[in-house]
Amino acid sequence: MGLELVLPSGTPTHKHNITKKWTRLDQVFLSEQSHNLLISCDTQPKHRRINTDHLPIIMELDLDTDTVEEMTMPNYRDINWDEFGKTLSKQLDKLPAPKPLINQRQMDNACLALTGAIQEAIGLEVPITEITPKSKHWWTKELTHLRKQVNKLGRKSYKLRANEVHKIHKTHAEVARKYDKTLKNTKQ
Repeated sequence: MGLELVLPSGTPTHKHNITKKWTRLDQVFLSEQSHNLLISCDTQPKHRRINTDHLPIIMELDLDTDTVEEMTMPNYRDINWDEFGKTLSKQLDKLPAPKPLINQRQMDNACLALTGAIQEAIGLEVPITEITPKSKHWWTKELTHLRKQVNKLGRKSYKLRANEVHKIHKTHAEVARKYDKTLKNTKQ
């Protein structure tokens, strides 16, 4: 079966209530793939409770996991574009007046200044989103709206469950299908 016995052989785990003899009724197995995680496995007689006939078994495993650092990035979906435009205009007004570019150095400097103004506006107006392993990168405002709508109609449909011909049941089913279809398409 691919299992290995990890409790040391001969270790008693059970005291019979009548004969008071120690036996080994409890076994601890670990799969071959997990055997390298084992630190220790033994009984703890000093932690035995009153009126119990089994000893507690303590197994210690090394379960260190790799952690993924959370990333932050700008959320361009939640920008207030009117405010962004005003901030960008203010940043562009700080730049020197446009003039004809004669050589590559002037063009590079103009590009750097323009990029700096845009980056400054992004830094001021674009909200930051934390990306975690559980984040749904594909989630949209439309899905949020549809989910709320489905839940609201579902509650109404449930309240009117005795009236099977009420139009709310059909409406709820249609919106639920639309939400499901939109969800699948967005995930793809």
